[in-house]
Amino acid sequence: MTDNTAPSFIFDGRGQITTDFNRGEDVARVIKVQADGKIVVAGYSFNGKTFDMAIVRYLSSGALDTKFGDNGMVTTSLSSADDAAYSVLLQDDGKIVVVGTSGSGRNAQFALVRYLPNGKLDTSFGERGTVVTAIGNGDDEAYGAVLQANGKIIVVGASYNGHDYDIALVRYTTAGLVDKSFTGDGIYTLDLDNSLDGAQAVALQADGKLLVGGINYKDGFAYFALVRYLSNGELDRSFSKDGIVMTELGDYDDEANSIIVQADGKILVAGVHYNGDDTDFAVVRYLANGQLDNAFGNNGIVITGLSTTKEQAYSVALQQDGKILVTGSIESNGNAADFALLRYNTNGTLDNSFGSLYDQTSLDHIAEYREGGNPIALDSEVRIYDLELAAQGHYSRASLRIERHGGGDSHDRYSGLGQLNLSQGKAVVNGVEIGTVYSTQTYLSIVFNSNATQKLINQTLSSIAFSSTAQSLPDTITVDWLFSDGNHASQQGEGGAQTVLGMTTVQTLAELDAVTVIGVNPVI
Repeated sequence: MTDNTAPSFIFDGRGQITTDFNRGEDVARVIKVQADGKIVVAGYSFNGKTFDMAIVRYLSSGALDTKFGDNGMVTTSLSSADDAAYSVLLQDDGKIVVVGTSGSGRNAQFALVRYLPNGKLDTSFGERGTVVTAIGNGDDEAYGAVLQANGKIIVVGASYNGHDYDIALVRYTTAGLVDKSFTGDGIYTLDLDNSLDGAQAVALQADGKLLVGGINYKDGFAYFALVRYLSNGELDRSFSKDGIVMTELGDYDDEANSIIVQADGKILVAGVHYNGDDTDFAVVRYLANGQLDNAFGNNGIVITGLSTTKEQAYSVALQQDGKILVTGSIESNGNAADFALLRYNTNGTLDNSFGSLYDQTSLDHIAEYREGGNPIALDSEVRIYDLELAAQGHYSRASLRIERHGGGDSHDRYSGLGQLNLSQGKAVVNGVEIGTVYSTQTYLSIVFNSNATQKLINQTLSSIAFSSTAQSLPDTITVDWLFSDGNHASQQGEGGAQTVLGMTTVQTLAELDAVTVIGVNPVI
């Protein structure tokens, strides 16, 4: 049995970085790490009318690399419609190949762009740096790519056959031409089981076998699909007996978007899990034979939901120290999506040393409360994350206790704002009862039940309000947040219950004096 990991408070950038291109919607779909440790991320950015391919390069610290493109960022338009990047290849000479789709609807085509190390187009590739390929007469969308040892490029995606979509593979030469020595014309399509299929990612094993990941719709639901092919294109039946692995992460749709193979042969797949309300980051690790790796996350699966709306993981990469980088988009409270970059430790826990650092015993938030005034939110951005509880889909048995540092004060009152109600011994948010309230005076104590999903837990914490009936207050009040994962009978792993302590500072303001206005005439 693995050790139970401690929960952690998450606040504004801890473990993640966001980058805004044009104050519109930006989505990261792929990430790669250069030999020098720099991080290349690609996706698409809204230019006000359509989407363009978008590429960002970061230093290993997470700061933008100002020597690449325009202060670390590059956008490329290939058509008058939408263009998007879904895969990145790093050549040994430092050049960067970006693979994706150009056009939209029934006119979409496979697209490749090659950049020089400084972010400028490589005019020796294709037509002045760009390649566009039509597979059939319908919609063709490229999502994944891999470099073979000879420098040739294999691109995978989906091609519309007139009824639904099939897996599509195309091989290109180093100059960007379709390689007709591959399957006769350089193009290969495959229907898994007469249903809607799509390849989102491809990885090349050391033995030349191809791992292709994506989605397969079966019985009305979408599953993580992982297929392994021999070098001649046949299914590798030594992989999960028939060459195909289908993984269900929960009760709703799942989609695999990126694959990498570790040095030990284990397979990492990143994608999206729909939790019933919105979407979360999903990372799954398999053994070389296709079985889930129980040493990673919760039986091989890690689900991460950090905002109050949706996150989508599109790419996974490995650092030299074995840590795992996952990139995608994060959208909160209806705002436009931003690039998101997360880093995990080798066991699937979030690496809290990545991005903007902060003291775990402080939530980096200062609230202001006026004596005799209305209740104020202690921290409208506070969030909590626990690996095992997030993986099981709810925070049952977890508990929260909030009280003044050094001991509760009998004048302190705690309540709920917005959709949170803390009364009659119940914690209710958005009309859902998520726990039992044991006190709202002097201190706040809540024990959560199985209705307390990641989304509702975070909404609850950010909606907790403080007030005081005291006639006089000190200039500052420190409020402790003690969160326990409630590990019972080692259900979350060995080591018993784990806790995290956070602190919020409340600055107090003097009560406003009443003002009487005399002799003022109305302005007409």
